[in-house]
Amino acid sequence: MGRSPKFGLKSSIPVKNASTAGGQGPDPQGQHSFLGLNTGLGCPHLKGGIFGVGKSWQRANPARPRGGQIMSGWNNDLNLAYAIFRITLGVNIFFHGAMRLITGLDAWVMTQGAAFTETLLPMWSVHAFLTVLPFIEVVLGTLTTLGLFTRWSLIGGSLMMFVLVFGNLVRQEWGTVGNNMHYVLYYVLLIAALRYNWFALDTKRSGGQESAA
Repeated sequence: MGRSPKFGLKSSIPVKNASTAGGQGPDPQGQHSFLGLNTGLGCPHLKGGIFGVGKSWQRANPARPRGGQIMSGWNNDLNLAYAIFRITLGVNIFFHGAMRLITGLDAWVMTQGAAFTETLLPMWSVHAFLTVLPFIEVVLGTLTTLGLFTRWSLIGGSLMMFVLVFGNLVRQEWGTVGNNMHYVLYYVLLIAALRYNWFALDTKRSGGQESAA
């Protein structure tokens, strides 16, 4: 509580962490106060104080936590959600290819290839792609499930979906194209959020750090 030298009135608002006269001297809390309000000025973690959120600090600390500690591993909900999404998609793609191989590859190729007889695509190219597609799905599905070479397996899956979209566009199967686009979205989301790829063999190989492969 202090007395104003000009009006002789007592101030009811305490002023803390005030700088010394003339703006000189250190601020012991690393902050500045104005009429008792902590503005956060001078604090490297809260640039802008009450006038901003401190975006640079948030980018450097994406997973903020219970009890003030950064969450990692199973304690990070984003890591957990990413692992569930990636593994489920990998198993899905794996069984697409595996079941085609188990139930008979030749029969499946002939059945699917018949839908392209009236299109502009050469039938030899259609049969060649359909023959190798199940093997591609098994490999990409396995890598995606295990989180091994995750980035490249996701890119490979995206390219695979591009070819499938193109083929279905040629035969004007718009409903199938729409279904294919769902998978394209899945791959895009997984690539964009690759920083959360914690539960993966890539992470184990790199000593706990996300693999750039």
